[in-house]
Amino acid sequence: MNRRQNKTQLGIKEVFIHLLTEKPIDKITVARITERVGINRGTFYLHYHDVYDLHDQIVTELIADIIAIFSTTYPTTTENYSSFKTLSYQLVSYIATGWHHCL
Repeated sequence: MNRRQNKTQLGIKEVFIHLLTEKPIDKITVARITERVGINRGTFYLHYHDVYDLHDQIVTELIADIIAIFSTTYPTTTENYSSFKTLSYQLVSYIATGWHHCL
């Protein structure tokens, strides 16, 4: 995917998440998203089937990122306290700042 497509998808996701803070998903329309992003509906449909597909893709990406953090950081023994600290730090950092890369 090229930079322009990434930027478009990022804009769609950011607007969608912002709209989720204002209203439930069943009240969010593709027209409203595309209006706020400044794209046409066809561009939206190149990437997503509907707002529920957009939502599912965002959730799937977030879960994959969290699983990756656990896969690479989860300690193999209970004696390794520093690994738990690292895992906790990475999860908190992801939630605080890193999750937006899924947008």
